[in-house]
Amino acid sequence: MEQHVGYELYEDKRDFIQEGLTGDVSRYAKEGMQFPCFVLCSTPQKYKLNMLRTMFKAHDRIRQTDEESVNNVVVYAKTKKKTVRMGVLMQQQVRPFLTLFEKDDVKGYFSRDVQLEGDMLYTLC
Repeated sequence: MEQHVGYELYEDKRDFIQEGLTGDVSRYAKEGMQFPCFVLCSTPQKYKLNMLRTMFKAHDRIRQTDEESVNNVVVYAKTKKKTVRMGVLMQQQVRPFLTLFEKDDVKGYFSRDVQLEGDMLYTLC
């Protein structure tokens, strides 16, 4: 153990073994993609990201029943190595989202095997 200013640093291997559970500890949560979804494959301009953040906040403010949550569309951003979940859009927000990002590289997926292209992206409205 090394002593640094204000904290202690442990230089040990961060594996765990506990009654049938073994594995490595990661600082990031990993989960599979949810469908339907949009994937932003290019880096959008800052004002577009601000508008998207506002759209996500609007979704969070509205309480939805379980039946309505089926119509939600998840938005992911793809970087060089990772695909990161950004937030969730309501069905009514899909058309403004596609209008905002019409010049950016956006891919849509209805399911893992079904990719939506062109005007088919609007089927998620």
